[in-house]
Amino acid sequence: MQDRWVSYIFRYRTDDNRRCENSGYVKLSRTSRGTQDEAKLRIGLKCYKPYVSLCKIYMVYDGNKLALLDELKIPQEEKGIINLEKRLPWRDFVRNGTTPKDYDGVVFINQEGELMAASWPEKDIDVSAINTNFKAESDAKVVSLEATTKVEVPIATAVAESYERVESFKEPESLEKPDDSIGAVGRSEESDEIENILKTHIKLPQLMDSPFTRCVKIIPQDIGRLPISNWKLGQNSFLTHGYYKYKYLMLGIIELDLQKKYIIGVPGVYSNKERYLANMFGFSQFIPAQRSANKTGSFGYWVWEVLRQ
Repeated sequence: MQDRWVSYIFRYRTDDNRRCENSGYVKLSRTSRGTQDEAKLRIGLKCYKPYVSLCKIYMVYDGNKLALLDELKIPQEEKGIINLEKRLPWRDFVRNGTTPKDYDGVVFINQEGELMAASWPEKDIDVSAINTNFKAESDAKVVSLEATTKVEVPIATAVAESYERVESFKEPESLEKPDDSIGAVGRSEESDEIENILKTHIKLPQLMDSPFTRCVKIIPQDIGRLPISNWKLGQNSFLTHGYYKYKYLMLGIIELDLQKKYIIGVPGVYSNKERYLANMFGFSQFIPAQRSANKTGSFGYWVWEVLRQ
């Protein structure tokens, strides 16, 4: 297992433990502060309730055993994504002698006994064997939190500390930073994750006179590693059709509006019919893979800007 991964949160039915809709994401990465390695845990949770509701967050190990991580208060009638972040020691993570790799994932249990879960890659959670009774906790480390919505980077420095709002997050000096020429993106954790994909995925050939640079092949599952504003693409029929036809999607950089920007490209051949379908699903701009005076019949990409200002 790598030291950086993303997993989706799914809600499970209480009667038969059947997995239902996507309810958010859990993103975990290993960072360094001085001589200490830390685990940075980011959570984006969607849990609508018509009243104020409590939800406990657990780390899961051995398939169904729970270690309490935190307790969350969900605001009344909150329809947006609740964004939270925690920083914990990489070693002695939640329990002494463990690291995040010793766990199977994260479980959320609200006061009605409803369960949501996100499992790490190559791990399994036995939701049918988890006790969903919502009990009072006496663990002194746990702090009740007022959830904040649409906050990009709330930070907690330890389990027992409150979340606080910060404007930016400085990654460890050992991590390579994005290209300074990307003016529209700038330096941010979101662009760092995109840069990591560009460095680790299979590169596409750089064609002569191509407007695209640093392009790699991605698959729909990689969209979960991009900023949350792009997640709706996971259910975009036009993108899915393009992927199954060409067996890949493109993530790269292109100059748009005099600025270099990160984009997702759905491969295709330009035609009026294709343009009509692309526009229906939010892909309004076609850019040929090589500059051409006539778009019709040209191979290229229907592009979507990944980081929107």
